[in-house]
Amino acid sequence: MAKVVFILGAGASKSTGVPVMLEFLDRAHELMRESDQVSREDFERVFKVIDAFQILHAKTKTDLRNVESIFNLIEMAQLTRRLPGLPADEVEPAAVSIRRLLAQTIEQSCRFPVEEGSILPTKSYLALATWLKNKQGHPRLFPPWVFITFNYDIALDYALFWSGLRIDYGLLERGGDSRGVGLLKLHGSLNWTECGCGKEIAVLPFDKVVVRPPRDARNFVYVPVTSRLAEARHCDKVPEGLPAIVPPSWNKTQYQRTFGRIWQRAALELSEAENVVVIGYSLPETDAFFRDLFRLGIAGPTRVKRFVLITPDSAAQIRFRQMLGPELEERFDPWPLPFENALQQITSMVW
Repeated sequence: MAKVVFILGAGASKSTGVPVMLEFLDRAHELMRESDQVSREDFERVFKVIDAFQILHAKTKTDLRNVESIFNLIEMAQLTRRLPGLPADEVEPAAVSIRRLLAQTIEQSCRFPVEEGSILPTKSYLALATWLKNKQGHPRLFPPWVFITFNYDIALDYALFWSGLRIDYGLLERGGDSRGVGLLKLHGSLNWTECGCGKEIAVLPFDKVVVRPPRDARNFVYVPVTSRLAEARHCDKVPEGLPAIVPPSWNKTQYQRTFGRIWQRAALELSEAENVVVIGYSLPETDAFFRDLFRLGIAGPTRVKRFVLITPDSAAQIRFRQMLGPELEERFDPWPLPFENALQQITSMVW
């Protein structure tokens, strides 16, 4: 069976309730005011940093509405030891707080349906996972489907787990863990944390956090992952419990120790792809990291038969056309649909 590599962006998780980037800070501010399940101190610190960053507008155009932009700026502040408008000793606390704000906002916005006393995966990802389960070949063989995603949420992870499919996060050498469906999360995940040994990522398995919903639960609940991260294990060292997530900026050299193996695996899978399906990823001009990863990965010897782009964003279609070379441009097939509307076409095609 031909290998299919799915590349998932924020648009793939939009139907789960996770806010898009330009709405993200509004949602975080709402949670800070109304929820007693978030770390209010961390949220307040991040918004204090954003207020201080207003000084940047005097000399540069800075997008302070986008949480990814704030994350990147705080990351650079760690390197330069400069946080304009605030003392230098606020840099490290801000770096911790932005991760907690991101993780807790995503966690409490990602809606999982409740049915007959059970927490179910989200509808779109469950349909995709069920299709994969039904198409799975011999259980001892590597499944020919691999997901490369920029998303931190656990919606697809939970759907795969619920469907009885093993997940291979690419954290070990290829073939060294579960021989499951490859799920390569380039920027990290809510159920990952840095191990206490400081060398590896520890994963919190879903059977530790997904329990029966509260009695007063109505139609949807969120799955509280981040509060249990100290229970994740890679070795006998206890992790700090901070979500292992990295900013979507070009500068990721300081994360090579823990994330490098995932990026290497992603490049390898792209080199072997016969079909590439991009879902909900806009290929922003600022994402030099993925552009270079894609260029180096897709340059492998395998002949790509189909390159599908699923997004209603016409500007994203233009950016992808501009990036693709002649061989892939001939096979470029844009579908101007949101993910949930394209599912039937995805699952009915012969890959």
